[in-house]
Amino acid sequence: VSFAAALGACARHWQRALRLLDRAEETVELDVGLYNAAIAILKNEQWQMALAVFQRLHLKKLQPDLLSFNTALSACASARCWEQVLSVLEVQTRSPFSPDAVGLSTAISSLPAHHWATALELFEAVEAKDTVLCGSAISVLSKASQWQNALAFFFDMGRLQLRPNTFTCSAALSACDKGLQWIL
Repeated sequence: VSFAAALGACARHWQRALRLLDRAEETVELDVGLYNAAIAILKNEQWQMALAVFQRLHLKKLQPDLLSFNTALSACASARCWEQVLSVLEVQTRSPFSPDAVGLSTAISSLPAHHWATALELFEAVEAKDTVLCGSAISVLSKASQWQNALAFFFDMGRLQLRPNTFTCSAALSACDKGLQWIL
């Protein structure tokens, strides 16, 4: 607990957080939670280091949990490294923790427009779809000028008993704009 508290205090100083994690590895048996905290500290500014800490879990023979995967996905996505996002997802599919809507939404949002078909495959992989996941799919379709598919997703939200929010409405409108479909 004391290492976790000290790591949390290093949130703005990623170098100190890494030194503390190194020291903790030398002195105590660590759990996934401490690595997750380190990944979270690193994810916005040092995505490569965050991914390295994520990989250290495997070296220490610790099983990453859902938070580990989602934070690693977020780190790669924030750096616009969609290839790494897909690599982390691939590792996750071989783990006991199937990707959830949060992780898949992060992955879908990270994809460039020309990978819109991959985004749809990821969307279909989730049983429990939510508004955020739908919004991510609509947004990628909008970026790809796939206005028909974007609108199909938007209107399909009702069938899924999901209520559109500002983001999904904006993404659908953007898709129409890019497709020059001002009147439907």
